Amino acid sequence: MSLREARQRLLAGELSSLNRIYDETVGGWIEIGRHPSLQFGLQSMTITAPVVSSRSPALVREWYYLQGQAPIGAFTYLEMIRLLQFKKIGEKSILWKTGMLEWAPKNSFTEFHPSTIGQILHSGVPGIKNYFSPRKFNRISFKANFIIHDEEILWRAQSSELSPGGMGLMIDLKQRPTNFKLGQELFIHQTSRAGGFSINARGVICCLENGSKMGDSLKLGLEFVDISKYTQIDIAQLVRK
Repeated sequence: MSLREARQRLLAGELSSLNRIYDETVGGWIEIGRHPSLQFGLQSMTITAPVVSSRSPALVREWYYLQGQAPIGAFTYLEMIRLLQFKKIGEKSILWKTGMLEWAPKNSFTEFHPSTIGQILHSGVPGIKNYFSPRKFNRISFKANFIIHDEEILWRAQSSELSPGGMGLMIDLKQRPTNFKLGQELFIHQTSRAGGFSINARGVICCLENGSKMGDSLKLGLEFVDISKYTQIDIAQLVRK
């Protein structure tokens, strides 16, 4: 069997990255997931308790993502959620699962929509929370108007949620072109009174996704990197109410 055939059979689900093949160039028998030419790598996952039956689709190793031109996998659905949380997979990542005809962007999968993941987290299945990283801060719904800028271009935005560590914002893309990137710094200034305090801060983009099916709005997740300690205390008190 050639390496090309091994890759095709792996993507078709006929082999897993734990299967071994013989190749003299790498010293004999080797797991497919460790073969340097195939470039399939098994990522280490620490899961402390079983969540569902081993027959559940959520525990079938059938998911892959592209790293450059190399497919990385295979992962279970719940492991993919962990990879999303640890930002190994981003909003623009290209994914594939067994049975698909072609690769597709992460945003086209309803399995990874925040509402779907939220339903899984709160499903009540014993041990399910072992697959999720706990948030450092609780969040609340928070509606207020903001101006954000990068010291050159200014945008108007409306907040959707708030925590002492960051916030979610919605931007209307029809107002001017945007080219936001993960890790980009933005300055945030609240222009409408809400919560009994005013937010003026600097944050970095930690999440990007379209806010509508038409693609005419953008959701930004911002992590605060510079904010008044007193403002954070005010936000924390609001979140606890």
